[in-house]
Amino acid sequence: IAYKNCDISSRWAGKEPSDFSLPQGWTNYTTCFYPEIREILLKWGNGTQEDAQKKLDIARGTRILEIIGLSLSLASLTVSLVIFCYFRSLKNNRTRIHRNLFVAMLIQVMIRLALYIDQAVIRGHIVDTVNSHQANGTRKGIDNTPILCEASYVLLEYSRTAMFMWMFIEGLYLHNKITVTVFQHSFHYKAYHAVG
Repeated sequence: IAYKNCDISSRWAGKEPSDFSLPQGWTNYTTCFYPEIREILLKWGNGTQEDAQKKLDIARGTRILEIIGLSLSLASLTVSLVIFCYFRSLKNNRTRIHRNLFVAMLIQVMIRLALYIDQAVIRGHIVDTVNSHQANGTRKGIDNTPILCEASYVLLEYSRTAMFMWMFIEGLYLHNKITVTVFQHSFHYKAYHAVG
């Protein structure tokens, strides 16, 4: 169960009981975690400031590496889609399924890149000079714009689901091509498209 602490004067307390710097206070979510995760969080929090900074630097480097990988995926998927759309000899049912899978993957990659880059810019990890007169907490980004945040994550989950459905359809198509199509000459692309 998550909880917040409130003082006698009806102000939300921060992480420390005497800290009232944030009007919304601090919500303690640690009781929501599994015991193993709580243990990891406690181990991460214990130790020197230097150890914590090292761990944050590793996490930041990992995120940058992820952004680079997603950028390469974006370029590769875009090139693949251009090839599939440009060459007429590739316009068959198998590549139509591939193309739809790649579109779902492309949407997922673009949303994840937008979220990660927005987080990096808003939190000041990439561009410290953007709105340098404002504090980090007052910058508006995807994370602190509720409708935009919810829409982004809904689209992300939708694209992830569509991606797995198109993978399933590709497997089903190959299965039918190998086993069923030997005895049947019709193709049910509309049914595949509805499922995907």
